[in-house]
Amino acid sequence: MKRRQKELLQLRQRVAAGGSASVEEADVNGVKLVLQRVDAAPQELLTFADHALSRANGNSVAIVVGGRSLAIKVAAPLVGKLPAGPLVQAFHAVAGGKGGGRGQVGQGGGIDPARVDEGFKGVKEYVRSQMKPRDSSSSGTGPSGCAGGPIQRTNTPHPTRETSTSDTS
Repeated sequence: MKRRQKELLQLRQRVAAGGSASVEEADVNGVKLVLQRVDAAPQELLTFADHALSRANGNSVAIVVGGRSLAIKVAAPLVGKLPAGPLVQAFHAVAGGKGGGRGQVGQGGGIDPARVDEGFKGVKEYVRSQMKPRDSSSSGTGPSGCAGGPIQRTNTPHPTRETSTSDTS
């Protein structure tokens, strides 16, 4: 019996890796959002999210829904601006249920399966609000995000060095 369960889990993981499950993708301000619907137990959803995130490459967020549960995995470069916990909350605010997360990983349950598309739209809106393109002229910061812009080098002498201009007339 355990051998069959293990085979089933491996088969489900292969399906997730191959992308045979229902997948929807959206690009929101440079962030690729991947929604994958699978027929899996709640404890398996993070495995599917890992596979979806690895296939997406780069600035991506994987949202995997199975039945009344979901798992969210955020690519490492995005964690500072898009931690998983608020993404889970954005999904649940529309699709119902409860959940949370920290850093790259979030999970939840009790969602209404009929409202998954609405939950995905809620996540898109949240990402849009967090990843707004910044206008550097109005914020007072330059392209580097620091006030005054990037550091520029000049050919002026170092202030602590004394330059001598001796006149020997």
